[in-house]
Amino acid sequence: MNMKFNLRRLPWLFGIVLIIGSIIGATQFMQPSTAVVAQDRNAVGPRNAGQGVVCLGRVDIKGGVIPMIPLQAGAITEVLAFEGQRVSQGTVLVKVQDEHFLKQVVIAENGVKAAEAELAEAHQAVEQHQQGLKQQQGAIDIAKIRLASTETELKETERLKSELRNTGISEAQLETLRQKVQGAKTGVTVEEAKYEQIRKTSPENKVTQAQCKIDVQKAQLEQAREALNRCSLKAPQDGMVLQILATVGSQYGPQSHQPALYFAPTSELLVRAEVDQEYAGRVTRGAEATIHDESNVGPVWRGKVVQIGEAFLPPRKSLSTEIVTQASSNRVLEVIISLDQAPTMPKIGQGMRVTIGGAAGR
Repeated sequence: MNMKFNLRRLPWLFGIVLIIGSIIGATQFMQPSTAVVAQDRNAVGPRNAGQGVVCLGRVDIKGGVIPMIPLQAGAITEVLAFEGQRVSQGTVLVKVQDEHFLKQVVIAENGVKAAEAELAEAHQAVEQHQQGLKQQQGAIDIAKIRLASTETELKETERLKSELRNTGISEAQLETLRQKVQGAKTGVTVEEAKYEQIRKTSPENKVTQAQCKIDVQKAQLEQAREALNRCSLKAPQDGMVLQILATVGSQYGPQSHQPALYFAPTSELLVRAEVDQEYAGRVTRGAEATIHDESNVGPVWRGKVVQIGEAFLPPRKSLSTEIVTQASSNRVLEVIISLDQAPTMPKIGQGMRVTIGGAAGR
């Protein structure tokens, strides 16, 4: 009976032994050999440049994604864009409360109109002033004619009395004529004084003042319009709205750091790969690269190293051009890899596993 029991156990024991042996064999297969480990350690250094390296990276665009914050403080009143929307430069994406700034524009526009009316009045006054000068010059000319006439009459009378000894002309008549001449001279002097007084009251200064006032009012209008324009967050160039974080009612001020949205300008896709210092010597400009999703699932893309960083820096933040705190001990060399065109391209921000192979040299 014991014999039968042991025979029944044999298949189970054999199976257990087979499983243990498989596990031990797989462990030994997955463990790198001493020669491979030594080769990997010896791979560091300029003499091994171009041997290739595997690293992680992220899809980005040339110039980077733009975090956009409203330029004017206030509450969000409208969100006019949606995520994934492609827009042209100048398209309004988000609007901030603008009633106050609209009023300021109206006030500034009325100020310009009032200043322009003052300038028109000043020009009209100048025309009237010129006309007044002409009229007064005419009065001077008439006074001079009268003076010349009385002087001629006096001279002729004096000649007749002297040369012809005309006893009909009395001294009293001559004195009357002399007083008439003197009155005519006085008349000319008075009219010339009036002319000078009119000339001194020239409204040209009012024209200058009115023009200066217009310039000030127009500058204020421009400032008011600029302030109103800043209430609209616009696309800085052609591109796509990646992510919207603002909602109607969100408050933004001078100290706000949270973007209202992230914007991706229309540009070439690239991969920002992060290479540890230990393997940086293997990377060279022009090296071919194979790129696929970091999960090893999906299509494979090809590319080329187009730029190698000049410093080891902390990794970049996602969806931003900023780098993480300088206190970070993890510093990497950023390598920019171009992406060859393919029927299906990766998405911005997608994590990638990059294999950088041999190179064409720096």
